[in-house]
Amino acid sequence: MIVLISPFLMIFCCFLLLFFVYKRRWVICGLLLCIIVALNAYTECFAFGYVNKDTKSDIKVMCFNVHLLNDSSEARACCICNIIVEEDPDFVFMTEYYGSSSDSLLNAMLAHYPYYDKSNRWDNNCGDVFFSRWQIDVIENKKPRLSYGSMYRVQLSHEKDTLAIYCCHLSSNLLDFSPNKWDALQKGYEERAKEADILYDALTHEKYPAIVMGDMNDISGSYTLRRIESAELADAWWKGGFGYGATYHDHGLRLRLDHILYDEDRLTLTDVKVIDTDASDHNALVGGFRIEV
Repeated sequence: MIVLISPFLMIFCCFLLLFFVYKRRWVICGLLLCIIVALNAYTECFAFGYVNKDTKSDIKVMCFNVHLLNDSSEARACCICNIIVEEDPDFVFMTEYYGSSSDSLLNAMLAHYPYYDKSNRWDNNCGDVFFSRWQIDVIENKKPRLSYGSMYRVQLSHEKDTLAIYCCHLSSNLLDFSPNKWDALQKGYEERAKEADILYDALTHEKYPAIVMGDMNDISGSYTLRRIESAELADAWWKGGFGYGATYHDHGLRLRLDHILYDEDRLTLTDVKVIDTDASDHNALVGGFRIEV
């Protein structure tokens, strides 16, 4: 819970800090400043990272929860396509990809990406889609049985380089469908914990440089993110972003639920950005990397 409310705690502490600065109570100011810095570091909340954007990327990846419903307009599908094409990533993982408007988006995207896969879509014509300029060698479904999230290991190759990208849309809390919100939060936490454990095990045995990305339905500092990062991965936004970096904007909330984590030993972060858009309830998240092995 402290992770969820950490931005509000830090803002509150900042107001207290300003008050005590005005009162010239320096000991209290110093303690408040230590609390703010420690809480921010623990939760990886407000980033003050830096990357040298002049460094050339070997690969640029994007994760985007497009939230295209069956009744979504063709104009919205076109807007999503324009966002992606303008950013020009080498690999795109798209989730919540539903219905007829999604197929028009797919047709538009095929003009820019020679490799794609939508075989992992659900039976009701929705799910997850991959577009790539790198060759897609294999897609392994890592989702645990009975989970309502999705996880894939996508192995890509280009010339002499091979990369493993773990594409995730982890289990949500399903608050809109649950009369008991606390039970829903607890159930969502338990499901994501199982998924994070599976990802951790896979990553500790991964032979290629790895990226984990997608809509994690959880925030930095949570068990989910810490468990995945414990496989010696770093958070791209925390390392190279600036500010809060919210990716979800619905129900009056601003949360960083979409993440890109990467193998810091074998990949160098060259760029990371959040692309603000009203075309979905999520913003697109982009990361650029140089492969070191």
